[in-house]
Amino acid sequence: MNLLEVKQRGERMLLMGILYNLLARSFTEDAIELKRTVKTMLNLLDLLGMNKFSLLLKDIEGILQGDPLATEEYVKLFERGLAPPYESNYTCKENSHQKLIEEADISGFYRAFGMKPKGELPDHLVAELEFIALLYTKESYALLMKDHLNASICQEARVKFLVEHLSKWIEEFKSKVIQHTNKALYRRLLELIALIVSYSLSSR
Repeated sequence: MNLLEVKQRGERMLLMGILYNLLARSFTEDAIELKRTVKTMLNLLDLLGMNKFSLLLKDIEGILQGDPLATEEYVKLFERGLAPPYESNYTCKENSHQKLIEEADISGFYRAFGMKPKGELPDHLVAELEFIALLYTKESYALLMKDHLNASICQEARVKFLVEHLSKWIEEFKSKVIQHTNKALYRRLLELIALIVSYSLSSR
């Protein structure tokens, strides 16, 4: 890549990091916070040229505007266990002993890049989204500082984590949410997250 291409990639990686942070923040029962997050994401998708996801976001925006109780299923779904937002519930369901190994592997990724999840188990969806956000941000900084070695390390770690962790369970989690929800909000939100994870793997 020439200097202009490096700068452009660095700026794009920074925007992708912000997008993943917004996805993490969108996983909430706070409707007011979610409305603000959706509005910011719509602007960000436009900057990234990812407008094909905007219709889904506008659908989420419409649901929040039309239903004052749109988020009421959050506790039932995610805190009472109908659709647990933890990787190991999906990847280790046949072997409970694998759960500790899986969590240790995830924690190893986090430690290597200086991340400590805030009050959640390491395999919680929010923690994994925040970690991808961190890797995009670190790659961006490295590129803009012309530190190509560290940029490459961050990119490789991001792809590896997406392949070995987030992408392995997000579709099953989405299906579990669809199975147990009576409202459209979290169904649409998980569709959006799953699509962006898939996009991240295809674009790298």
